[in-house]
Amino acid sequence: MPGASPEHDPNKPDDDPGAGGVTQEDLSRLLAREKTQGGRAAVKKLLENLGFNDADI
Repeated sequence: MPGASPEHDPNKPDDDPGAGGVTQEDLSRLLAREKTQGGRAAVKKLLENLGFNDADI
């Protein structure tokens, strides 16, 4: 293929993490963080609905 690097084997997966590969551990960590943030947002909204503001919390 013209312009392709002779050292690059297209049949071998890239070791570069910036190439779009996400490990199961990375995904689990990200989803756990999202779940925690969502829980905090729900609690904050509930407290606001009950009449508390940021200064009270």
